[in-house]
Amino acid sequence: MKTWWKKLSAGLALAALVCALVPMVSPRNVAAEGEDKPVYHAAMGIQTATQIWIQRWGYYDASYNEYYDTENYSKLYDSNKTFYDGTFEDVEIKGNGTYTVALKDADFAGETTVSQLHIATDIPVAESEKLQFTDVTLEINDKEVVKFDQAVMEDEENYMQGGAVILLYNHWRDGLKKTLSDMGAGEDSDNGWEVLQGSGDNVAVTFTVSGLPYDNEEQAAEEDTGNGTKETLDAAENTSSDVIKADTSHVEDGSMGTAQIVGIVAIAIVALVLVIILNIKKKGSY
Repeated sequence: MKTWWKKLSAGLALAALVCALVPMVSPRNVAAEGEDKPVYHAAMGIQTATQIWIQRWGYYDASYNEYYDTENYSKLYDSNKTFYDGTFEDVEIKGNGTYTVALKDADFAGETTVSQLHIATDIPVAESEKLQFTDVTLEINDKEVVKFDQAVMEDEENYMQGGAVILLYNHWRDGLKKTLSDMGAGEDSDNGWEVLQGSGDNVAVTFTVSGLPYDNEEQAAEEDTGNGTKETLDAAENTSSDVIKADTSHVEDGSMGTAQIVGIVAIAIVALVLVIILNIKKKGSY
């Protein structure tokens, strides 16, 4: 074998070794070391409007939620302060990801009309304007009722004192009612939407958050390992198959994506091969 071929083969082998040693960085949004990663919260708010108007407000502010930060915060009640059975499941928003708030086995005392339904958060409005809330899916008694590709946000400042609010139903928001009507989900009663059975109701809203500078590490770990819990898998089955996970295809905070690394390595290989060939020609061995 000629000397030039031996040298070229050795160079290519060295380039392959370099490729193997380059760390491949996952293209997720990773907060810079030491950067604060705040945990936000989300809660369902709902109000019926058949006769006695049973409600629970999710607002993270006492001005429009008299039970905020009290032992009755997660209870259904009517205007007479009579409480009704039902278990609310609120969530912590720990980064970009998909979340579900829920109400299980609710006793609405025969109420079947919903006049309001929202997701209240404690994300400051100024911060929320940098984020995207997408794939907002409402399920009632295991049936998908409505889905918004892009969330409809509350724009009445009085109700945003505790944080940004996502609207699903609201009898007093004309813009939202038109949107729902255009989707084929307009009001079908004098005060709202006939969507409940009146007792033993289960209501769930799933939504995706993106735009934060960090991902939900627990969800990311489940995606990476494929070891989601049964509860996680069940929740995924109960939501629309079209739900899109948070967009983590871009990279922030100085992290390099896989495509960038592959490009750099390819350039390095080409440069190395050219150097070897030029060196061989210079010595007259080619």
